[in-house]
Amino acid sequence: MNAKLIDLETKEEIFPDKVPLAELRKIWNDKERQYSDGELEQIRTWLYAMAEVIVRVSEKVKQQTKVIPISTEHENEKSNYLRPGEHRRAS
Repeated sequence: MNAKLIDLETKEEIFPDKVPLAELRKIWNDKERQYSDGELEQIRTWLYAMAEVIVRVSEKVKQQTKVIPISTEHENEKSNYLRPGEHRRAS
């Protein structure tokens, strides 16, 4: 397996516009738990890293997948129905 590690600090980002911490605070904070700015930054970094993995894997799968086109040249022809066979079971 050829796995490459990506340094999250120096790599080119595919999501340049991050969700602001104020917006994350609205989403994540509730009566039970109040997150600090550092915790919200860690959560945001992890979520963006997971999203990047999903994007990169789906792009790789798309590149490696061979799409077989469906032929439509006989689309307007009349279909033949299936008829009962010679040795069918009695109903």
